[in-house]
Amino acid sequence: MKTAAFDRHRPCHQARIARSLPLLYVVGGAAVLSGYYLVPGGRGGPEAVWKVALYCLLSASAIGAIFIGIRRNRPSQPLAWYLVLVNQAIYAAGDVTFYIRNDLLKDTQYPSVSDVFYLLHYPVLVVALVIFIRRRSPGGDRSALIDAGVLAVTAAMLSWIFVIAPSINSPGQNTLSRSTSAAYPIMDVIMLAMAMWLLIGTGRRTRSFWLLAAALVLLFATDTTYALEQIAGTYHPGGFLDGMWVGYYLLIGASALDPSMVHLGDPLPANSRAPTATRLIGLGIAAVAVPCVLLIEQGRDTLYVFPVIAAGTALLFVLVILRLMGMVSEQRRIAIVDSLTGLRNRRYFEAHYEIDCARAQRSGQPLSMVLLDIDFFKSVNDGYGHATGDLVLKEIAERLRRCIRSGDVLARYGGEEFAMLLTGAGVDEAQRTASRVSRAINSESFEVSEDLQIPITVSAGIVTYPDHVCIATDLATAADRALYAAKAAGRDRLVVGKFDPPPNFLRRGPVDPVVNYLETLADLADTYQAPVEHGSAIARWSVALANELGMDDFAQRRCELAARLHDVGKVAVPMHILTKTERLTPEEWRFIRNHPAQGELLVSAAPGMSEVANIIGQHHERFDGTGYPKGLRDNEIRIEAQILSVCDVFASMRTDRPYRPGLSKEESRSRLLAARGTQLAAPMVDLFVRLLDREIVGHLGQLNDHRPLAADARA
Repeated sequence: MKTAAFDRHRPCHQARIARSLPLLYVVGGAAVLSGYYLVPGGRGGPEAVWKVALYCLLSASAIGAIFIGIRRNRPSQPLAWYLVLVNQAIYAAGDVTFYIRNDLLKDTQYPSVSDVFYLLHYPVLVVALVIFIRRRSPGGDRSALIDAGVLAVTAAMLSWIFVIAPSINSPGQNTLSRSTSAAYPIMDVIMLAMAMWLLIGTGRRTRSFWLLAAALVLLFATDTTYALEQIAGTYHPGGFLDGMWVGYYLLIGASALDPSMVHLGDPLPANSRAPTATRLIGLGIAAVAVPCVLLIEQGRDTLYVFPVIAAGTALLFVLVILRLMGMVSEQRRIAIVDSLTGLRNRRYFEAHYEIDCARAQRSGQPLSMVLLDIDFFKSVNDGYGHATGDLVLKEIAERLRRCIRSGDVLARYGGEEFAMLLTGAGVDEAQRTASRVSRAINSESFEVSEDLQIPITVSAGIVTYPDHVCIATDLATAADRALYAAKAAGRDRLVVGKFDPPPNFLRRGPVDPVVNYLETLADLADTYQAPVEHGSAIARWSVALANELGMDDFAQRRCELAARLHDVGKVAVPMHILTKTERLTPEEWRFIRNHPAQGELLVSAAPGMSEVANIIGQHHERFDGTGYPKGLRDNEIRIEAQILSVCDVFASMRTDRPYRPGLSKEESRSRLLAARGTQLAAPMVDLFVRLLDREIVGHLGQLNDHRPLAADARA
């Protein structure tokens, strides 16, 4: 049992050790550094050998720490870290040659082979930093580059005035010595610029990041102090500067040992580019530093100061202007771009909508709007988390981009809604675009991780001016209604054209998976006979009639559900009967006449649906008693079934069937009135006709035939 417990906790134990390694390395290095300072100074003798050995050990230890960090943590893209390793190896070679030559061999020649190593490590380190920066900001971060440039220009001017120029003008040096002395601060400024770009830029700020940043800043400070002491003639080996260089070694080694080093090149999933107050204060200090130096130097005879300050000030001015332009551009971008998907936002869409509608109204050219909604997107957020939902939204946005023309407007319209404005596109072109979008989203699952793929479908409403609306600015309202109809008709559909507005008294009950499945079966039966909505339209009309009659909310809900599911029993009818174009045989009529009873049986199996099932069973009864399946008459037929019968008869007359074409609205109206009092209840017919004339009921929308799950649902 003890062994099992130990094995179970071993990963956590190993993780704690991994997190402790950087601290252990720094503490151990500090102890060795203390020993270095405790060894007596002086050149030659065993003390000098020990001192050189300890210092070179500290320098070389960083090589080992970086190598162990790479091998232990295994970053996915190790190139930059290997360059950091090479940088430190070159630096350590410089230390070994310098201290052996200076402290043991008493060779103080300058420059020497040590300076070659010291200068060579800078380009390698700069390349490593550039790789880190590019990976942390895949799309580039122009604002961070400009801000780093401001700081670098200020540092370069100060370095020129106080370090580079005095080194060049130092008496008693030859050209090679002066060039070498000037090369150090120049390389330091370049390295500092990269470090500032890394610090200011985007990307994850892990513990390894801060350790590396601290190492770079400490290296710059140490090298600058060394250069100033060289100019003043006060530098001597073994002083506090040796400790500062060792601090750089320990910090850069610890940054590689820390487990978070694998994330040093990771970008942030979402990032605000607005500059922080600290960043703005730093930029302000950098800009003010130049005139302050000018005031300090005004009384000295240093001719090289003023041209450099003038050139630097001009460059800073240009950088500040570029930064302001970038900030203005970024604010404009933020105002019109959705931060998650990168698409245009609703504000931008509505601005273009007004312009394009006015242009279409003047020219008479077609203009189409497609409004899409992700089906059951809430279940994605609830089941997999909002982070997964965000990944799905971004992938959908990318697929949408590939489906539209260059001149069309694509925007994120709402939480899970997207809108497309297709200029110059008629009904057919708009349908083709919407179908292309639907296939692009439905055809391939969304891979959010190596072991998780989520199937996604969309519903869409498609409306075109002037085919469906007389006023171009009505496109958005009409598209919203068409989208509502697509979702009410079972989702995963493209609905084309103008639809009745959903009545504001239509109250949806809680989502019931059994009812949802029954609705899917009813929609499936509808699609076998005609490519227009049926059950969803009749549901709207039935609720409108019930509301007009003053029926309570429960009765209205029963009317809606019964109308929505009234043909669900047709799933038990063979398909060849439903699609037959010739006259049906008596046996085939027996199947058809049995579908109300089959529907009643199916729906009654759902909890709390007995009354709805009873309405479905009566919807083919006739007011004169000649209907089926029970031959009920007059008030024996429930009032909800009387409402449903009127709506069903009108919808059936208006729809093309396999055995006959649909009738016109006027002809259907006339036949409906002719059936009052015989087939249909007269009060219900009169009420329906009144609402029909007011255009509250009567519209049937065209549906697409894209039903990828139809066969499975029927099975």
